[in-house]
Amino acid sequence: MTNIFMDMEWQNMQKAPKEVRRICHQEVIEIGAVAVNDRGKNAGTFKSFVKPQYITRISAKISDLTGISTGQVVGAAGFADVFHEFMGWCSSFEEPVVYSWSTSDLIQLNDECLLKGVAIGQTEKDIMIGWHDLQKEFNNLIHAEQPTGLERAVNLCGYESDGHKHDAYWDAWNTARIFKATRDTDSFYTTLEKMKEILSYDAQPITMGSLFDFSTLSLSA
Repeated sequence: MTNIFMDMEWQNMQKAPKEVRRICHQEVIEIGAVAVNDRGKNAGTFKSFVKPQYITRISAKISDLTGISTGQVVGAAGFADVFHEFMGWCSSFEEPVVYSWSTSDLIQLNDECLLKGVAIGQTEKDIMIGWHDLQKEFNNLIHAEQPTGLERAVNLCGYESDGHKHDAYWDAWNTARIFKATRDTDSFYTTLEKMKEILSYDAQPITMGSLFDFSTLSLSA
């Protein structure tokens, strides 16, 4: 089995026709992913910008947030091509299982495929049917009443976030690190009560590295 951790960045298409926005409110501008084999080793990476159909320029807000410029997406392939390329990359691994942080990425893929008439093959359907929401799994583990943000979850696993926040590849990478930390049950469950204490009040993200030794849980290259 190969676990694949993916993330996407997108931008709202406020100026698109109403009939378009009834189906889909935003367009994907980047897809990133990390594949991890059953031994916890990095088995491959995926990163691609996506040229939007209805958005003519990347807004200053989204550019500041993601680091993505209009020039980067103008020269990229369109959604259909990148979608099929990503799904082909996933299916190249043995027994691929895809994880994302929340269900928003899967919903966006379905909506954008519907909007743009992108055919979803059987292998792609199988991957999407077996999609996992790691945020939900994490929240269940710590008994959180509210969804836990990616950066906060990373901190609660004893890490600082790697890379640029809201970069699809780096968000996927950090999602993989959370997965690995939660699968080391001996270390994870011994810290669960402390984690619940930290989550019991509204605080800034807290790094637990000074409290617990998670050094053995880093994602292997």
